[in-house]
Amino acid sequence: MLSTLMGSKNIAMILFFLLINEKGYGTQLQRLLDTPLTPIQKAFAKLEKAGVVQSFFEGKTRFYRFNPIYPLKKELEQFLRKAYELLTPQEKRKYYIPEIHSSGRTPLSFKRAQDSLFLCWNRLKTVKMLLINAKLHTETLIKKGKGDVKVIEESPSILLFHESGTWQMDDREIQFSNSLRWTLDVSSGTISLEHLRHGAAKPVFLFHLKPKRETLLASIDSHLCGSDAYFGQIQLGSHFLQLSWKIKGPKKNDRIECLYT
Repeated sequence: MLSTLMGSKNIAMILFFLLINEKGYGTQLQRLLDTPLTPIQKAFAKLEKAGVVQSFFEGKTRFYRFNPIYPLKKELEQFLRKAYELLTPQEKRKYYIPEIHSSGRTPLSFKRAQDSLFLCWNRLKTVKMLLINAKLHTETLIKKGKGDVKVIEESPSILLFHESGTWQMDDREIQFSNSLRWTLDVSSGTISLEHLRHGAAKPVFLFHLKPKRETLLASIDSHLCGSDAYFGQIQLGSHFLQLSWKIKGPKKNDRIECLYT
């Protein structure tokens, strides 16, 4: 539908990709969407000439993102989120990439994937504190929070996180509490995450995470909650876990980063 309206399948794919990932480059889209590079490059050039996107360099790589001063940026993103809502879950997932900084690696072997899965699981058991950065659709500034985490091992394959702390709001501090449930499924090679804001009996499923690299697990599909799509990933550091998740929807464009130590 969007490609018909835009008059170009490649332009439609680029706009969806930038909506979800915020920035990208030509060969990245070529690999992800399995499409020739030259038409992608031409579509990027056309969008940049129209002022819709702007390019910038990170090292020697030319990246593209939405032009922050494009007059119709807000309206365009609202339209894209509505169009994105109409895609199937499989189509939604196609446009999301985990933030892997070293591309082109071969997929993990079964053993290495299992090792990564258990490394993450065992690291989750040791968490005691968290720092949060949250950028919400309606906010121009990032909210910051910090707190303690009480980990309860409900069974060998289920962990409960009970989080409590404070949000820093200008010169005020606001208390918060939060509960999450992690579930290890060795047979599928995944760790799932649920939000328990309505209680343990009525969990809100967020996503399944699967090893993509030795130190990275990423959601294997977008989860739909109403018209919103959830994506997530866990980066394993030497002494920390960083859970990053995005929420995209008609009224949401949120990004949350939780640093667990």
